[in-house]
Amino acid sequence: DKEVRLMIAKTLGLQSKEVSSRLLNDVVQQSNGMPHFANEILETIKRRHAVGGFEESPGGGPAYGSVGDLLLHRIDSFDAAVRNILNLGAVLGLSFQLSEVVAVLRRIHPEEKDPMVHLDHAAESLEAAVAESILYVTHAGADVKDDHTDDFVGGGSSLGGSNESYKNHYVGSIQSSQDGSVSNLEYTFCHDIWRTTILNLMLDSRKRDMHRIIAQTLEEQQGGDTKDYLSRMKLFGHWKASGDTIKSASLALTIGASFEELGLQDQAIKLYEDALDMWRESDAMSIDGPIVDRTKPLLQTSSAAELTYIMVLFTALAKCLANIHRSTESVRAYQDAVKTLSSSPAANSLEDRSIVFPIFCGLFVALKYGQIEQDRECSYEQSLVAKFVRETKLHGDAIHYARALAMQADMYARLGHYDKALQTHATMVDIYDATELSESICAYYGSDRVAQSFSLSAFWYVMIGEDEKAVEVCWYVLRQLLPKMDPSNVHNSCILIYPLLWILKDSGYSLEARDYFIRFVVEPFEEYFGDGRSTFCLPIYDPVLCILDLVGNGEVVEEDIEEYYEWALSEENLRFGPVMNNSLGGFGRCADCLSAEICVVLAERLVDCDDKRTLVKNGLELTKEVMALADEKRLLMAKSQCYPVQNRLMALAAELELDNGDYGGSNSDNDDGDGDYDDDDDDE
Repeated sequence: DKEVRLMIAKTLGLQSKEVSSRLLNDVVQQSNGMPHFANEILETIKRRHAVGGFEESPGGGPAYGSVGDLLLHRIDSFDAAVRNILNLGAVLGLSFQLSEVVAVLRRIHPEEKDPMVHLDHAAESLEAAVAESILYVTHAGADVKDDHTDDFVGGGSSLGGSNESYKNHYVGSIQSSQDGSVSNLEYTFCHDIWRTTILNLMLDSRKRDMHRIIAQTLEEQQGGDTKDYLSRMKLFGHWKASGDTIKSASLALTIGASFEELGLQDQAIKLYEDALDMWRESDAMSIDGPIVDRTKPLLQTSSAAELTYIMVLFTALAKCLANIHRSTESVRAYQDAVKTLSSSPAANSLEDRSIVFPIFCGLFVALKYGQIEQDRECSYEQSLVAKFVRETKLHGDAIHYARALAMQADMYARLGHYDKALQTHATMVDIYDATELSESICAYYGSDRVAQSFSLSAFWYVMIGEDEKAVEVCWYVLRQLLPKMDPSNVHNSCILIYPLLWILKDSGYSLEARDYFIRFVVEPFEEYFGDGRSTFCLPIYDPVLCILDLVGNGEVVEEDIEEYYEWALSEENLRFGPVMNNSLGGFGRCADCLSAEICVVLAERLVDCDDKRTLVKNGLELTKEVMALADEKRLLMAKSQCYPVQNRLMALAAELELDNGDYGGSNSDNDDGDGDYDDDDDDE
């Protein structure tokens, strides 16, 4: 109480001993011990010269039941013109500038052409609020100075006598400005409770209207300047508060993309989440908008335009999260997008359904790298692919529909359902024309995944025992499809030819396969990229050429064979890592299996010696790892390719009397040697 007594005495110009117990108790009780509230009470007493305490009401109690009542009384004491300016200031924010108030007034009252009228009105109203210690004023620009700068007392005092001074200062600014803009004074509410009280007195519809007018005004002032991020964020806040979801979402995507370019991923993520909050149910309200629970699903929207922005925002959010390795949250964002799409009545009204395709592709990447857990039948992936096929079919663009069918065929093959894979592939063939579609597919997806499905289909024929048909498909791809591909897209060509190499090798066409690989992959890489450049599959170029050379040539050039031995005996050359193995395993053969086959082919050329033993041991270790990965990732074709290599290595190990007990994983009870799974629960 001692501090409050001293505050009372200082504010009211009394001696400490002159402060009555009643006044002290009233101030303490009404302010709840909060200094700002106590100051407001004392300022009111001072203004009314009620030194003996609060004025008595007719009922005998205090004139105001709470500090809130006192604040309301202070606000009600202003005339309507001042209250309207305070309402506008509160909607603008905790701090706002004189130029913003004048600009908004000019939009609200376009019939008044003289901006000085708006300036006079705003300046006088704001000065009244400053005099009442509701606002304090500062110069917004460091270059704006006057003789009253030193008149501040604490945070709640006015620029003493500055009304005419700053008005005169800005007259010249207005008259010299072509657009009628004014230089700035900045006003700030002395305490947030003033702003809260004013906003709580306003109808929600009125606040939304004012936010809309402010947003329109700021948008007109900013024009196309996207580099002023602070102003852009302020504009986003007003559009969001106005309830205009389209405007605010569009602006959020523009600002967010700029943040991403600057490497400000965290800021972009927060912005995208704030934008998506517009479609979430609020649990409570704050003065700046609803408080939402982001664990709850989005509200359903009947607007196709809104649903479009929701999908794009989810995609941008998920990509941002993935970029900073928050993979779990990235997957959740993609999944939330799919759930929102599935439950929205507006889903069937989307004009451009291609906006959802990046969402499906993002989830497929997550599935590919094991970021989404699945059951043995991959029910989640099957459902997702079915949705992708349905969406692309509704969209009606052959580019995306063919891509979705290729993905579905690939999924069936990974599940061991080769007949279904080939049936789906046949549907895809009917709509795919390489000349018309390949370039567009590459532009959208990075490589021609549809053409690659032709190559995979050759493997599917192998898996069902139709080897002649498989070779026929190989020649079709090499002679008909590959020449139609963009030769500079070396990655696409490599992925397209990669599955065919092993089918042709096993069918006695190793050297022909090698020639095609050089013609369509190695030579184009040297032409379009060259030394010092890289591409994803570059590390396997030499191993591929090595295998095809060793298998195809009975007599390899001595210089080459020595180089092959040197490479294979260095263990650090043999492993390509999980990403390369997983990726190429999906196209028929893991990269480490190439190393294992090089080891076995070279070992078979040697008599019993240390180098032969080293090659066999390294090869067996590699096949063990490949078989484990193939089982884990359901890489059935890759497993079928590794199985014979492993068997040859085990035969050599037995011949050399090596302990190969640790390498017999391929003879499990559930493995018949063709890489397929005997699944009694298969309902397909």
